[in-house]
Amino acid sequence: MKTEDTMPKLLRSNYEKFGNRRVAMLKKDLGVWNEYTWEDYYLNVKWFSLGLISLGLNRGDAVAIIGKNDPQWYWAELAVQAIGGIPVGIYTDSIPAEVKYLTEHSNARFIVAGDQEQIDKYLSILDALTNVENLIYWNYKGLWNYDQPLLMHFSKVVELGKEYESSHPGLFEQNVERGKGEDIAYIAYTSGTTGLPKGAMMSHRSLLATGRLWITRVPTSYGDKYVSAIPPAWCGEQWLGIGLNLYSEGTAAFTENADTSEADMREMMPYLRVGPPVVWERMASYFQAIMMDASWLNSRVYRLFLPIGYRIADSEIMGKRLTPVQRLLGWLANFLCFTPIKDKLGVRKMRVGYVGGGFIAPETFRFLHALGLRLRWGAGLTEGGGYTLHKADDVRFQTTGTPMLDAEVRITDDGEIAIRSSMNFSGYYKEPEMTQTSFISGWVYTGDAGYFLEDGHLIVTGRKAELVELEDGTRFSPMYIEGMLRFSPFIDEAIVTGKSKTYITAMVSINLDNVGRWAEKNNLPYTTFSDISQKVETRQLIGREIAKINRFLPEKLKVRKFVNLHKQLDADEAELTRTRKVRRGYIETHYGDLAEALYRDVTHFEVETEVKYRDGREGRTRAKLAIDKLV
Repeated sequence: MKTEDTMPKLLRSNYEKFGNRRVAMLKKDLGVWNEYTWEDYYLNVKWFSLGLISLGLNRGDAVAIIGKNDPQWYWAELAVQAIGGIPVGIYTDSIPAEVKYLTEHSNARFIVAGDQEQIDKYLSILDALTNVENLIYWNYKGLWNYDQPLLMHFSKVVELGKEYESSHPGLFEQNVERGKGEDIAYIAYTSGTTGLPKGAMMSHRSLLATGRLWITRVPTSYGDKYVSAIPPAWCGEQWLGIGLNLYSEGTAAFTENADTSEADMREMMPYLRVGPPVVWERMASYFQAIMMDASWLNSRVYRLFLPIGYRIADSEIMGKRLTPVQRLLGWLANFLCFTPIKDKLGVRKMRVGYVGGGFIAPETFRFLHALGLRLRWGAGLTEGGGYTLHKADDVRFQTTGTPMLDAEVRITDDGEIAIRSSMNFSGYYKEPEMTQTSFISGWVYTGDAGYFLEDGHLIVTGRKAELVELEDGTRFSPMYIEGMLRFSPFIDEAIVTGKSKTYITAMVSINLDNVGRWAEKNNLPYTTFSDISQKVETRQLIGREIAKINRFLPEKLKVRKFVNLHKQLDADEAELTRTRKVRRGYIETHYGDLAEALYRDVTHFEVETEVKYRDGREGRTRAKLAIDKLV
């Protein structure tokens, strides 16, 4: 068992153990996978750290990092930690106003940014950021002619660090040794579903504990590759991409760009893939969309083998031994049907897929298992780490698994989940009162409602504050029904309403790609998202999809009316968080009149929507939306 209590110490240990004999990172550039050994990793962190010191960064200073998944993000983060500074992650798709808020709130003095897009955001708000002293970037493209005096390339800081070491030998090593497990290693800003984002302070202890406990459930070995694909600003990448990578001594791979990510994933074939529910829901939708476009023969093969996949998945989940016939049919199903599709998605060698960051419908979970994708669901949150997770031989479609090794999980008298473990955060930055509310006597109160089964599996029923009652007192979780609706390949997002009403309704945002393919196949012309969403044929299609889901819901919880929205939900317009969670409070206010119209005797409703463009401009759109009933 490793005893290093900080991430820089763990990096030092791996460097001393492997040097340049083992690859720590792979980065694809211009079609070529470039290797970085543990020595490369260590030295880049060391020199960048010393370079930051030479520029005036001190222990306790915050450094904001914004950029896509690249080795430089990892290097910058550990370099700041080695000094005793505090890295602050910002999502790449944050608009300038959000970047400004997070930078000011965290008191970041230095900025480390990935590319021109992120630098331009900062330059547009620089006059208001009086605390910022340096803008460091790692991708030259588009920035050659910028003459802003605060700008400096990543490699220049590395060179400054090399020079600084000559006059301060041993300083980096002393700084690393000085670090303690309880030091704040990272500030992760929560997604802001209920208001402004809160800065959760995470210690080295909590970050490394998650990686250490993960290995007890998902063993890793030399040669295992982890493709860094989820945003580093999210705590999930901190736990698994950075923490687990250091703890497991594995290899972290970085794709070239968004356009090549799927192809790069196929080349790497990682053993582990991590993502919030939306990633797996879209994968399930993509599987189904592929089959819609398949030839007659392939479609027949798929329909033949999918029920076999379901029966095998159900048997494995129930702990039953497969018969020789089932094993043979399973092999044929994988060889003839499922493996080619999994290969196309880069998950052919995936031993485990982890669902984190929200609720996933059991039907989506079961469907992917039927295709041979071994998903595991776990419960977790920024403030408390991943506190439950399925074991390899104990997976249930409806539960989030059993508590991790040192995690204490209890249900309060009013049904709230509370946790206490080494993964707990250290409090909210600048929010002592809020910290005292949700972090009491070592227990983190999650805000989620749930209960335990007799065998120790935890079922999370939804956000405690979001469990609602119909007029007759029937309680339900909108998230549960929404997750089931998103299983449809034609539904991208759904917002379920019904509080204090006599029945349940849904506002649906269609999946334009899949609905578009369906329209082309059925010779249905369309122009815009708004146009196709309101066509009678599309509304009938969505109505049939909702009717399928209704068959699995109790009578009182069936969706009785729905409306197709005229646009996709967008994080830039505050409808979604940066981790793709619906901001329910905002939606209920913003679309409140439309939601009420679903309970009136009307067939159409006209909406006017404010649109915020990425350059800061605003506009308004009007649309007449059809309201449909379901029998």
